[in-house]
Amino acid sequence: MGPGGGGARVPLEVGEALAQLEQVPPPLGSIAPFLRAVGSGQPVPPVPPGLPGELASILQELVRAIARQDAGGPDEDEEESGISLEDLLALVVRGCRGETQAGQRAYDVARALQQPGGPPEYAALGKALQRLLEGLRGPAVLEGLPADVAPLVERVEREVKA
Repeated sequence: MGPGGGGARVPLEVGEALAQLEQVPPPLGSIAPFLRAVGSGQPVPPVPPGLPGELASILQELVRAIARQDAGGPDEDEEESGISLEDLLALVVRGCRGETQAGQRAYDVARALQQPGGPPEYAALGKALQRLLEGLRGPAVLEGLPADVAPLVERVEREVKA
């Protein structure tokens, strides 16, 4: 069928493709449940581990795009990440406490804050939050932070320990 017609056939084809993908050994086979969740509007699961780099990057970008869409699109303060600062800090706390999905989302946003050409304060905050998510604590996390960013990171670290 041509474009515009046969819309009912597409879900069946997608379903068939996902069923076939589920038969592929991991790590590639682990993409099917991820895509099923994304396609059904369920909460987006974390990107499956062990995927080849470029594929993992594509799926992480998909997760970020869905998060931006769910947030109603970026505004000026949330242009890069689709998330407010307070929500990001709360995600980092949850991620540091072992919530995998929150940790993955926080890690992705922390990495996005470090993009070249962005404000240096954002890059410093992103690096510090990434350090926390990687398990570092204490002075190593605060190294090189601007004076206005350090209190935010210290607050997150205190909340993680609480």
